[in-house]
Amino acid sequence: MANDSEHDIGNYFRSNLLAVRNAISQEDFKKFDGLRSNADRVAFILSYPEAHRLSLEVENREMKNNEKALKFKDIGNKFFGQGEYPKALEAYSNAVLFAPENG
Repeated sequence: MANDSEHDIGNYFRSNLLAVRNAISQEDFKKFDGLRSNADRVAFILSYPEAHRLSLEVENREMKNNEKALKFKDIGNKFFGQGEYPKALEAYSNAVLFAPENG
């Protein structure tokens, strides 16, 4: 079972995803669904102003934990070495969220 800080990270990504998803019309979402590459999908999402308004700060400073940040970084490195790039990106993203500002 995930602890509270890991749950907060899940909520952080979920709320950002929903903010962007709600900005996309049904017609545009169909266009997004037809895109063939991740580069095209990222460019499409970045064309929406809402994607540039997302909070990049974790508000709960108590959640910062260098040990967890390093753990997620190591997990990301393992996934990257295995060619599991989406899983590596998720682990690296979690590492960044847990990392102290000056850690």
